[in-house]
Amino acid sequence: MNLKTLVWLAALSYTLVIGGSLLMYRLLVVYPTIEQAALELRQNNISALTNVYEHDRDTFSLFNLDWAKWDNTYQYVSGQRPSFPHDNISSPSFLETGTDAVVILNLQGELLYASQKKQKRFQTTDNILNITQDLDINYVLKRDSQFGLIRHNGRPAYYVSHLIQDSAKQKKPNGVLIFIRDFNQRFFKRLNLPNGVNFELTALENSGKSSVPVVSVFNISSLKNKYVFGLGNTQGNIIALAQFTYPENSTPTALDSTTMFSITSLLTLPLFITVIIYFMLLRPIIEISTHINRMKKTGEVYRLNQKNYITEIDGFLKRFNTLVDKIHSYQKKLLNDSNTDGLTQIFNRKYFDEAYDTAWRTSTRANSTFNIVMIDIDYFKKYNDHYGHQQGDTALKEVAQALHKLTRRAEDTLARYGGEEFVIICHSPNTEQLKAKLQSIIQSIRDLQIEHNQSDICETLTISCGACFIGTTGQWMTNLKLDALKMADDALYEAKSTGRNKYCIHNFSSED
Repeated sequence: MNLKTLVWLAALSYTLVIGGSLLMYRLLVVYPTIEQAALELRQNNISALTNVYEHDRDTFSLFNLDWAKWDNTYQYVSGQRPSFPHDNISSPSFLETGTDAVVILNLQGELLYASQKKQKRFQTTDNILNITQDLDINYVLKRDSQFGLIRHNGRPAYYVSHLIQDSAKQKKPNGVLIFIRDFNQRFFKRLNLPNGVNFELTALENSGKSSVPVVSVFNISSLKNKYVFGLGNTQGNIIALAQFTYPENSTPTALDSTTMFSITSLLTLPLFITVIIYFMLLRPIIEISTHINRMKKTGEVYRLNQKNYITEIDGFLKRFNTLVDKIHSYQKKLLNDSNTDGLTQIFNRKYFDEAYDTAWRTSTRANSTFNIVMIDIDYFKKYNDHYGHQQGDTALKEVAQALHKLTRRAEDTLARYGGEEFVIICHSPNTEQLKAKLQSIIQSIRDLQIEHNQSDICETLTISCGACFIGTTGQWMTNLKLDALKMADDALYEAKSTGRNKYCIHNFSSED
């Protein structure tokens, strides 16, 4: 596993642990508590309907009881006070009681009086069905105190009733008094529901069975945006629907926007930390590792020049670059040592072979001149035998330095070819200039005035030179590299065999 994978795996693990823990805490601890609190609050809101209705109904029932146990009412049913409805029910004070309809029956169920409020006054009717079709006459005649839900002129309403009796309750009841009240705006205001909660009470056109069950107690067991309850009459038929509607955003959810924002905000922290770690620490290390792997594959060692803000990484880079500089220094020294003759400190035979091959291949692609000069110290074996090898080494060094001064042009190459032999690659444009160059080489060694009493031609150390002159280079010389070198060697042999301390030039051309 690499470092990048490890960091991202750690960030992912942290995210899963923190995010999972927060999610489980929300689902298993926080949300059930919120859900229960919201459910209790809604149950209280809905229960307010029952409480307001029962309070309103009980007050209305007491009002009805007071009228039902009144002697004047009893006497009206007995036929003694025919003006009772006009004198009492049609009075302005009764209009303010909130009663919307009045029905008086005798115990045989015969209608004695029926009226309902219209246009701020009570209007009589001779048929109770004009007021409501839900009133069960037999039901209200059975007991002294009755109440129930009905529809009054297509609107939800309720009734209260008592048997009519004298005020002393000494005589037998002779009828029943029924008061009807609509569920009006005043009733809805008393519910005092929270803002946004809507309550509707709707009467059904046709009573009967419905998919919504009839309820007597408004209980809820789950959170919804809408609750519908069926309201039934005394016969068990649904005549109205009570509906509570809550705003969409009022129902708590397991993962609401606030929770998701909180979890996302907390999960942003490891992401932010991971990004910082990646750019400040991980990426520099990956780049360093990439460069080191590349060095391992290519074998090339180079400096790492990258800006970093971490002190430890920056210190590592500085130490690494110092080590690279030392390696380069050692490589340069090693290269120089491998290409330099240990005695004369000029290039050796190995370097010459490589340089000669490169120069030869370059010349085959260009139209120029090419010269190979072979040099040999005259009678050097006698010099060593007479003066000793230590003095012979000194002489070799002096000859090498003299030759080096004459071959400082960038395209010239001087190397020790072996023993007392040297070789030069140069580019004199014509034989005249090459002759002048060879003459100056021979003269430079004479000018050293190195004593050589064993020489057969001079009392000082001298050299002989053989040169191969190629006037025009090109593709024709591709495979003739060794031939040209042999021609230079042959020219040297000719110079030595014809008297030494001189030079000889052989021309090498495509016609040869």
